[in-house]
Amino acid sequence: MPYFRKNIYTKEVINFMLEMIESGKKTKSQVISEYNIPKTTLYKWIEKNKE
Repeated sequence: MPYFRKNIYTKEVINFMLEMIESGKKTKSQVISEYNIPKTTLYKWIEKNKE
């Protein structure tokens, strides 16, 4: 699995991860552990994406 370093999250990467969650392919926990993303970061992306 790819490993993303902090501060290199492009809109495409963020959208890809959010799409995985929304489509049900992965849970939030799976995305957090597989891509090594802080939980708070993922939840911020989800909130921003709702707007």
